[in-house]
Amino acid sequence: MSLFDFRRTGVVGNKSNDRCLKDKKLLVMAVMLIAFGVMLITATLVSCMSPSAAAMARTVGLGIFSHQPIVMLDAGHGGIDGGAESADGVSEKDINLSISMMVKDILAEYDVKVAMTRTEDKGLYTGVSRDGSADAKIKGKRSVRSLKTEDLTARREMADKLMPDAFVSIHLNSYKENRSVFGAQTFYSNGETEEAGNLSRMLAETIQGNLLLKIDNGNQRVALEKSDVLLLKKTAYPAVIVECGFLSNGNEAAQLQTYDYQRKLAEGVAEGIVKFLKLEKKIEVVKDR
Repeated sequence: MSLFDFRRTGVVGNKSNDRCLKDKKLLVMAVMLIAFGVMLITATLVSCMSPSAAAMARTVGLGIFSHQPIVMLDAGHGGIDGGAESADGVSEKDINLSISMMVKDILAEYDVKVAMTRTEDKGLYTGVSRDGSADAKIKGKRSVRSLKTEDLTARREMADKLMPDAFVSIHLNSYKENRSVFGAQTFYSNGETEEAGNLSRMLAETIQGNLLLKIDNGNQRVALEKSDVLLLKKTAYPAVIVECGFLSNGNEAAQLQTYDYQRKLAEGVAEGIVKFLKLEKKIEVVKDR
């Protein structure tokens, strides 16, 4: 090969390299445009979704759009409805509220919005004066049963309107036929759709697993589907009821009244929610002084 041929070949090689570089840049730009187009189409589809479908998309973490997850905590009973009672007359409603508020405080450390159905000893009904006190009075001829129905309906309507990424109702159990029965257990919704039902099951199993880790008392209960209560009937969002223990069991009733035991239960519930929603702790920004 002559010197001329070598130089000519070298020049041709440089031009070829430049062309390849340009082709690569064009390819990268094309890929970016396609990705942007997919994002626009996806965002349009999400905006056209029903509220339940949009909530499902957020919950399963598809990453379609950024959002702050929403958790609704429901402290069972309240006001004139005390719920279950222990042998020495301790009402379920106050313990439910205490545990729920602890869960709320724990979740405050994470990037999540927490809504409460109640934050005081009052029911979600009308027509009761001095509700939550010993001298509460029901106006008119309404029955306690009708007030309980109104209360449950209001809680369900609140959840349906908010469409939370996780709805968690805190309760206590009772089984007077056998007072030796004990242990926390989580129940989940059958779901409006198969997806909603599966997510409710996943939420329940995650919470139940964390409760068993926190309360090591031989409890072998597993999460179960329960669709015969209004709060869990065909929900469009993940929904569970956590029965934190049995007030009919003397030993467990005594423990349920202590701060330490309530705290362990709250930690189990909160950590289950955190794992299910893959929550991250808030980042504290330290300002220069």
